[in-house]
Amino acid sequence: MPHLMYTLYDSTMQTEVVARCTALATANVMEKKVVVIHTNSLSSIQTPKKYWPTDNLEPITVGQSLIQMISDNGGSVTIHWIPSHVGITHNERVDEVAFPTYKSAPTEADHN
Repeated sequence: MPHLMYTLYDSTMQTEVVARCTALATANVMEKKVVVIHTNSLSSIQTPKKYWPTDNLEPITVGQSLIQMISDNGGSVTIHWIPSHVGITHNERVDEVAFPTYKSAPTEADHN
């Protein structure tokens, strides 16, 4: 799996954007033709479309580039917003898997 490094601001939005970027990078490396991502973060979907973001600019830009790359290679990316994770099968397992990765991600202090 690709390892992406960003300065951590410890926000829910950044966690969602970086997770989506990681999923897209993995799908691109694996040459997946159909990519479907589910998120409960409506702001992480709307921000790149409605505003010129100043925070999380790098992972947003990389994510948009990855979507374009997948599309250019004949693939498709669909991002579904769901109102919450309540009642979504296997959500607790996803949280268990994602949390250690988030906690072990390098910070800006690691690069100084």
